[in-house]
Amino acid sequence: MKNKISCVLANWNNFGLLRQCVDAIKKSQTVDTQILVTLNEYNKQSIEYLSDIGVGFVANVENLGTAAVDMVTPMINGEYVACINDDETVSFGWDSKLISVIESEDNIIPSALCIEPQETGNPLVAVDNLGDVTDYKFYDRFNEQVRVGKYNRQSRRGYNHPNLVKVNDWKAIKGYSLGLPFDHFGLGGYGLDDCVNWALWNYIYDKNLSFIICGNVPVFHQVSQTTKRLSHDIKNIDIQQAFVSITGMTTHEFRRAIGWGQYIS
Repeated sequence: MKNKISCVLANWNNFGLLRQCVDAIKKSQTVDTQILVTLNEYNKQSIEYLSDIGVGFVANVENLGTAAVDMVTPMINGEYVACINDDETVSFGWDSKLISVIESEDNIIPSALCIEPQETGNPLVAVDNLGDVTDYKFYDRFNEQVRVGKYNRQSRRGYNHPNLVKVNDWKAIKGYSLGLPFDHFGLGGYGLDDCVNWALWNYIYDKNLSFIICGNVPVFHQVSQTTKRLSHDIKNIDIQQAFVSITGMTTHEFRRAIGWGQYIS
């Protein structure tokens, strides 16, 4: 059966994050949804859980980084792809809301408004601390705040994780890894979010692409629950220089070109 959305994610030996993320997707879906997972340094509990609920997965003995999410690309059968962090909790109906935007006009990539528990200096993120996302009551607490409109914002130009991409575009840029080796720049795929969106903008849409952060589609992001476990040599890599090496421009130049932060009436 053809699905409307294929949600893909990578998990690094953390059953608690995996379960909350997948459970939230299943509770929140309003369209036919496929969920696919890459398990890095897999554990038996995660394999049994995904098998029991019928979620497709690839299991790696070692940690190949978030770029290893592309290992499930051959299994994708959705019209759209949403690459989701395993420390994110989607809100009810997020899928159909993003679909309505991407189908409203050509050359548009919609993404969710991230709600994070602490201030990180990102003006396109809202802040609210609702506790541990792995708490089984977290999903209900978050969605109650969504229901009463606590996080409603005006939409702005830019992108967050997750965004919604046409499956043919996703495959054309060779997925989250961009076809690079998983250990490119020693990143293990960490920090490639900007590069993925640049590739869509530059290669697929010839610099004629609008990125929209939808102010009515909140997704809670626990902030770097995976990356904080990385070794210092990876965390200390100059992500900005890595972006320049791949794209030939700085992230500031790219974001200025796409009108980052501008309000949309």
